[in-house]
Amino acid sequence: MRLIASSHTEPSAPASAFDSLHSHCAVALVRQVELLTGRPRLARRAVRHAFGLAWQHWPAVAVDADPVGWIRAAAYDRALAPWRRVLPGRRPRRRVTSGPDAALRTALLRLPPASRRTVLLYDGLGLDLPETAAETAASTPAAAARILRARAALGEDAGARLAELLRLPDEARTAGQPPASVRRRSERRVRRQTLGALALTAAVAAAVGTAALVPEPAHRRAAPPASTSGHELSNTQDDEPFR
Repeated sequence: MRLIASSHTEPSAPASAFDSLHSHCAVALVRQVELLTGRPRLARRAVRHAFGLAWQHWPAVAVDADPVGWIRAAAYDRALAPWRRVLPGRRPRRRVTSGPDAALRTALLRLPPASRRTVLLYDGLGLDLPETAAETAASTPAAAARILRARAALGEDAGARLAELLRLPDEARTAGQPPASVRRRSERRVRRQTLGALALTAAVAAAVGTAALVPEPAHRRAAPPASTSGHELSNTQDDEPFR
């Protein structure tokens, strides 16, 4: 589902627009990322991170043709980042709940991350093929091949079953973290980054200034001109006119 920023939004109300977007799609995004990773806690963190980025870049996100897609892509990228699989202690601990959908969840998690993401966008969310290819940074034929392989692994009616897993009751759509706290958290993060950058700049400037004031070691100073040897001196004296 798309939310297109209204041209009538008051310039003084960016927070209200952000809060409305968060209330509209945050819980649904957490459900999607949980299906992608099998990790509820990671899903919540990834979505919170994505909304924090959106608030930091809100002027651009607010006028984007698909702000939900912008935030979704940021959340998926964060949750499926390759460094989570290679850094020590970052290997995913997937948890699959029991129930009638456990087999589908397990089969989905066995797919490569790119195929997982592609089939969720296409069959689960109903994006068309060009949109799916663009959001996954793949060509249209590559996206189509991933979808076919994923469907073969997930079984019949995979699309309908994924869509059902992603469907939320109306009362659950506005649950979760208050959007105002997401904005405050993002603002604190920006302040910390800014202060850190200023501190680093000051430290570098101080180090450069200190280095300029420290005298050069004696052994590195330029050697004085070699003294004139006695032979050269005598020759010089001989060349002078007799007085």
